[in-house]
Amino acid sequence: MKRVGADKVIVSDFEHWVELQGALESDDDVRLTPQTAGIISRIYVKEGQRVSRGQIIALMDSDIISKNVEEIQTALDNAEYVYGKQVSLFKKGVGTEFDTTQAYNQVESLRRKISTLRAQAGKSAVVAPFAGYVEEIYPSQGEVGGPQSPICHLVGLKSILATAAISESYYQDITAGSKVKIEIPALDTTIMELEISRVSKYVNPNNRTYQIHVDLNNPNDLLVPNLVAKILVRDKMLRSATIVNSSSVQYDKDGNTYVFWLEPIKADKKKVEKKAKDEKAEKKSSSNDQNYKAHLVLVEKISSYGGKTAIKFKAEVPKGAQIVTIGAEGIQDGDKVNVSF
Repeated sequence: MKRVGADKVIVSDFEHWVELQGALESDDDVRLTPQTAGIISRIYVKEGQRVSRGQIIALMDSDIISKNVEEIQTALDNAEYVYGKQVSLFKKGVGTEFDTTQAYNQVESLRRKISTLRAQAGKSAVVAPFAGYVEEIYPSQGEVGGPQSPICHLVGLKSILATAAISESYYQDITAGSKVKIEIPALDTTIMELEISRVSKYVNPNNRTYQIHVDLNNPNDLLVPNLVAKILVRDKMLRSATIVNSSSVQYDKDGNTYVFWLEPIKADKKKVEKKAKDEKAEKKSSSNDQNYKAHLVLVEKISSYGGKTAIKFKAEVPKGAQIVTIGAEGIQDGDKVNVSF
């Protein structure tokens, strides 16, 4: 008699998860550049330092701008004097309207130049647009900086998200709001009870994938950009599903799917007592040993995950029946088997 292993059919909720390889990113990850060109007169921070929003990172030398303002201010004073004289002459009928208008335009032009230079002088300070950490400082104090030359790499850790690419075949099943679990190996931690916050509206034509984004809380700044993340996304949820061990499911040459359920065989009482007595004498008694009749039943396989498979029986099976999990390959419908492991 063949020895098999068995387990009971379970009726419970069944979840299927898609496993993705992803990474952490930060919405606040920038390389700060000055808005004006000039010599970097002061750098106020160090690499690794945490800075607050609005904190000054570096200061550009604005002496050249100040000197230009002084020169234009002198020219403006002279232009205003000339304009005043032209107005006086025009009122006396000596000057012309053209000369007066030209003098006025000269005054306004110089005023606009001063205003622009003062605005540039106000932008000589490079400030942090958000709270974060100074990851790297590129120039040294005294070097020339400008809009094309980054001062530092600033990373904020408040808005951390996990991203991953997923096959377009899941586009209907995995959307914003789908349940997510994230494992971060480097931190030996798993973050539960998450949801996809956004899915991209674009499919990459090179690999036929789209991006998913999951917003994460990061109160202690433990999560940092580029950490590897294993992202598990739930794409299927079955309520009150019939669940068996995946090893129970067998396939025949025609592609049919089936399992064996076990019907207990009532043994002859005298034979049982004799067998128990003999086994006790030989110290081979096992309270788990019992004989069954194996019944083949066709099933519809719905989904598998984590060693469990959700199925639908195509014939009636007793409630709570045991299903063969080990050794099903070598038995036929109607065979007698011994469940011992």
